[in-house]
Amino acid sequence: MSAEPAGLPRNFGFELVRATEAAAVAAGRWMGMGEREAADRDAAAHMLATLAGLEMDGRVAFGDEGKLGAQAALVTGQRLGTGRGPAVDVLMDPVDGLDMLVHGYPGAVAAIAAAPQGSLWAPAPAVYMDKIVVGPEVAAALVPECLSAPAAWTLALVARVKGRPVRDLTVFVLDRPRHADLIREIRAAGARVMLRADGDI
Repeated sequence: MSAEPAGLPRNFGFELVRATEAAAVAAGRWMGMGEREAADRDAAAHMLATLAGLEMDGRVAFGDEGKLGAQAALVTGQRLGTGRGPAVDVLMDPVDGLDMLVHGYPGAVAAIAAAPQGSLWAPAPAVYMDKIVVGPEVAAALVPECLSAPAAWTLALVARVKGRPVRDLTVFVLDRPRHADLIREIRAAGARVMLRADGDI
């Protein structure tokens, strides 16, 4: 998956797709092998090799330094591309859903996004982040307090915007011990929970 920033060459998005394809093909060779670090390292190396030939003055906006238990393959500020062409910030994840990949399950993706340099926010040094991801119609109605409000309050707001009862909502949540209270709150409010082991992109 990729996002093409406005004002960049028409084929720039296709060039980014080539980098995600390279990472996906490399990672696919490790599917079901149980080799988490090797799969991540191989996918990152192929993505970086493809990006190195791109006509851009790229910079990694947020690297792997905060990733738990892993050696950083992508370092914040690392230069990407030929140094010629558009100046862009780049965010990437060579394998989002690494545990699914190495255990032989489907659903892992390679992802990359680029935007004019200086426009991407880097959440370092955060290891974890509270996130609410919704479509544009709901996003316009959300307020910052939604992140700290009880789940039932936020779900009621989403349901009102969608014109549906809370029981029709399904909430994607990563299956982590730290989310146990949140999952209980969502279910108590009447919404469904879709748990995934990995893959929050």
